[in-house]
This record gives sequence, structure tokens and C-alpha cells, in this order.
Amino acid sequence: METVFGSLVDNNGEKPSEKYSNLFKNSKKIPLKSGYSKPSVVFKLEWMNEVIYNSKTEKYDPGYTIRATLAPQSTPDPEPVENVFPLKYGDTSAVKGDYIKEVHDLLSKNLGSGLEYLKIVSGDSGYGKNYGPKTAALVKLYQSQNGAVVNGQIDEATLNKLRSGEWKVAAPAEGKYVIKGSYQDSYFELVVDKAPDISDTDDFSLKLKRLAEQYTDFSINGVKVKLPYYQTVGTRYGGKATPEQIRNFILGKTTDPSKFQSVADDPENRYKVGIDCSGLVAYVLNEATEGMIHKTHGQTGYGNGISAASLTSTKLGQKITKAKDVVPGAIMNTDNGGHVIVIYEVIKTNGKVTQIKYAHSNGKHGPHKGYIDIGDENQDLDGSAQTWHDISYTDKKAKELYTYTVLRNEVVEYLKK
Repeated sequence: METVFGSLVDNNGEKPSEKYSNLFKNSKKIPLKSGYSKPSVVFKLEWMNEVIYNSKTEKYDPGYTIRATLAPQSTPDPEPVENVFPLKYGDTSAVKGDYIKEVHDLLSKNLGSGLEYLKIVSGDSGYGKNYGPKTAALVKLYQSQNGAVVNGQIDEATLNKLRSGEWKVAAPAEGKYVIKGSYQDSYFELVVDKAPDISDTDDFSLKLKRLAEQYTDFSINGVKVKLPYYQTVGTRYGGKATPEQIRNFILGKTTDPSKFQSVADDPENRYKVGIDCSGLVAYVLNEATEGMIHKTHGQTGYGNGISAASLTSTKLGQKITKAKDVVPGAIMNTDNGGHVIVIYEVIKTNGKVTQIKYAHSNGKHGPHKGYIDIGDENQDLDGSAQTWHDISYTDKKAKELYTYTVLRNEVVEYLKK
């Protein structure tokens, strides 16, 4: 720096600093690089021990120069920088900078196919900003699958393993990861949708079948009568009568067996003798569980009914997604909750589910039975390997209407008795 300043301001004259001050007025100022400070400079007028001819005065003047030297510098101690690692619950981008976003991106990138629901991406609360409960839980999942200490924290070595792709999380063969716990104690637990372990259902299956047949094979004194479907219209509430109530109504109209069917077919009588889907299923399940369904719904009789959507609510039971987990007493939600079907028998061949039998009531054919041939017990009931047999639907239509199957808690508890 002395050399540069010396070459710029080397000068003759007694007051060179005044004489050459204009040289610096238009100098281009270069901003200091971040992290650097402007040094202090000392200017000093020094005798050059020589004379220089001045053409204006025609005299020899003493020679001087301005020397620029750095003043003694005091270097302050650097401010302490917080160690980035470990990255842990509660950290924010304000403290850990872009590391939070990088962690979110890497955790999402290294997830196996089928685990997209675990990703932390743009638009999610806290993405790139907060090391929150989901981040901690996801880190624990990575640690558990890669043989590391499970603490939900990321050290430098762990981050490098995520960067290189060495650490990954594979999708489970079945089930779904569900976040549990809270704050730093959050974690992901694998939940498998399958029917609970219950006792032998053979006797219960026969009970369900006989109850369903009270509608599907309705008879009076040995005379079979085909019952119609009925859903409440206006003020004519109906579709919920028990088999005994229907039988008494028909006998109240005629005692002639040859006229039983005509009474059932009379449109004016349908609100008394017809049955809808939820009326049939509620009766079968409630009778089979000895009143447990009514107890859950706070009912004392069948008059008010329970809707198909309420009967199949997953809040009241375990959702089943594979045919092999279906048991008698499970019920199907179809038409997005607009229709309900009760399963009364599951047939197995060499330990594998091969056929499922059910009963329901719909507008086309009233109460009737159907069955599903199971080609792959690991598929759901609308799987491509399954085949539906129902007088009201084609196989294609039945699968289009199917929504899910649920096993109600009352059935599980009853079978454990």
C-alpha cells in the first residue's frame, strides 16, 4: 500500500497534501467485501533530501513526499458462531439458515415409492423454516430404518448420508405410517389395516345368515313372499320394519295364503312391508350382537332407523382393505355412503378366502343375496381379480359403486365374549 500511495502522491512543494487533494475527489469508491473493515491509514510528509527545479519561480525547491502507512491495527476477537450441528427439534431458519430447508428436501427426496404422504414440501406449514414435530418424527423413521441411534436429531455425518442418498426409507409391505406423540416426542407408527384377531365366527356366520334370510327369504306359515324395497317418501315413513312387524301387517290384511303376495305388492302397503338397505343391515347386526348396535346409537327400537352412512362410519370400527381380512359381520359402504351391505359368510379353501356372501336391499330387487368370487385375497373387494354376482348389478357396476368395508367395534366385542 505504501508503494501505491507513494506513486500517486509523490510531489514537490511545501504543502503537497493541499496541492494534490483534487486527485482523490473523483476516485471510484469500491465497496468493502462483506466481513472486512476499512483500515486506518497515516499520511506523513517526509524530506526527500534532494531539491527539484521549479520552472515558475526559476528556483530550486526542497523536495518532499507524502508517505501513506498503515496505522497499527487492533484486531478484535471474532464473534462466536453457534455450531450448526446437531440440527434438532425447535431449530429455525433464523438460527440455522438454509440447513432447515435442505433437511426437508433431503428427507422428502430419499423416501421410497408410495411414501409421498410423508414428504415435507413447499406449501406445508413450516417448510424450510421450522424443525418441527413432523421433521423430528421423519428423522427418527430414517434412523430406525438405517440402524442409527433414534433421537430425531441430525449431525453432520447424518446430513452427509442423506446428501449422498445412502440413507433411505422403504415403503412397508402393507399399512401406512401415522404420526403419533407430540413436539420432540413425535414419531411415525406403522398402522396395518386388517381385521382384529377375533374368535371363531362359524356360529356367528350362521346367525347372520338366518337373520338376513328373514328378509331375503321372507315367509308366512311356510308361504314365501317377495318383499319390496321402500325408502321414506314425504310423510310416509317406512323401510325399517322388522320381519315380525311385516308379517303381522300382512296377516292383518288377509289370512288367505294366496293373497299374501298381492298385499306385499300393493303400492299403498309398501311403506309398511318394504325394507331399505339400512333397515335390513341395522336389524341383522343389532339382533346378531344382542342389541349392541342400538346401544351405540342410543336407540330402543327400529322405528327411527340408522342411516347407511352412520352404520358404516370408520369412527365406529376398523376399515378393511383386503379380502383375506373380511369376516362375517363386516359391512360394505357403497355409493359413497348411500348404500350398505352386510357380509354374512366368508368361505375359505386351503386357508385362503375364495368367496364372500352378502345380503342387502335395493330399489331394483328389494332384499336379496349376492356373492363375490375372490381371485386374490390380498386385493380389496373391488380388485381386478374379484368377481361380483348380484341380480342388480354387473361386476363392473358393483365395483364402481363399492367404497370400502368396515368391521364395527360391536361385532368385535361380541365375538370376544
